[in-house]
Amino acid sequence: MNKLESPQANRNFWKHFQKQKAAFFAFWIVISLVIIAIFADVLANDKPLLASYQHKLYFPVWHQYSEALGAAKNPYPDWKTIKTDFAIWPPVRYAAKEIDLNNAQYCAPGAKQNIKNNRYKHYMGTDALGKDVLSALIHGTRIALCVGLGSMIIAGILGISLGMLAGFFGDYKLKISKASIWGLCFFIIPGFFYGFQCRQFQIIDAMHHSFLAMIQELILSLLIFLMILVLGYYISKTLKVLVYFRKKINFPLDMIISKMIEVFTAVPKLFLILSVVVLIKPSLLLIICIIGFFSWTEMARLVRAEMLIIREKEYMESANALGYPTLRQMFYHALPNALGPVFISISFGIAAAILTESSLSFLGIGLPIDTLSWGKLLSSAREAPQAWWLAVFPGFAIFICVTAFNLIGDGLTKVMEARKE
Repeated sequence: MNKLESPQANRNFWKHFQKQKAAFFAFWIVISLVIIAIFADVLANDKPLLASYQHKLYFPVWHQYSEALGAAKNPYPDWKTIKTDFAIWPPVRYAAKEIDLNNAQYCAPGAKQNIKNNRYKHYMGTDALGKDVLSALIHGTRIALCVGLGSMIIAGILGISLGMLAGFFGDYKLKISKASIWGLCFFIIPGFFYGFQCRQFQIIDAMHHSFLAMIQELILSLLIFLMILVLGYYISKTLKVLVYFRKKINFPLDMIISKMIEVFTAVPKLFLILSVVVLIKPSLLLIICIIGFFSWTEMARLVRAEMLIIREKEYMESANALGYPTLRQMFYHALPNALGPVFISISFGIAAAILTESSLSFLGIGLPIDTLSWGKLLSSAREAPQAWWLAVFPGFAIFICVTAFNLIGDGLTKVMEARKE
């Protein structure tokens, strides 16, 4: 019934992708960055991976996770001052937020450093406070990929859902009774009033408290809004006793979603993000949600265009003739065949999200003050132009990461074009 890709087709796709040398090399760079992000605490930390103290074995790096969850408290917070029986340390013996006062005030990578031995060397220098730049770069990889992948998950959910609805139903396939339309239109103003207007002070207070508190208040307001709309929908059913209100009319879903895409595209994304970020307490989750919320338009366009083509295919006509439910036609037969171009958009979108986060961090907004990222390292270089390593190393990391995702996107584009020929 539906022309989903077979395992053989997927293998052929991988073979074609391997022939794109630049994209395939970039793919392994991204895999390396993911590994660095996952094992950042193992690669750079002020605690040993394994230590024996007073003939007892400890795993301090792993113990810090349970401490963060509140399960147990670390009995020895400063392992560098403890004389252990033996210890296995990470390659970089500094945590991202650790301050080395003996090597503060921009210690250069090749300069003489006040350290016990070369194992405690700052390989890429320090910043003004004495924080290790290499450790910050390693932990900044986790921040960059969390922002890129997390925001694209949110953008993908919004873009794929809206694009699917717009392309599948169009302006004429979805029909709603006049009673339902009148009921929704009449109750939308009371819903907005009681859901958002009456609760504006609670929402504003939550914005200044934390991002999660704001999300909770917004969800509660949205539930109130939807409950009033649902109430209006069921009340409007009483109007169907009249013939005029029983008549169904076409609901222009495609036009509404298309206009939403145009509105979001017309306003500069960075300007919208700046407008929201400056009003809310900084957090990593805020950056991920905001970037994702303003990055869905390209995916929606791609999915909508594919769905407009797919819904006219023979297998879709057969599914409709056999009486398959609309949800099955949409999710099982149509959507899987429309997702090809989305992966290309996601690849480019991750690169754009990382650049956006770096720009916000460079401006000193978005992330909390104590959170180190590549953009914040670049920002610190403005205060000391002589500290070239604060600009070169994080700038190179951003360049490599963004270029890798762009090359992957370019390679996927070429493979998709070759398969269509």
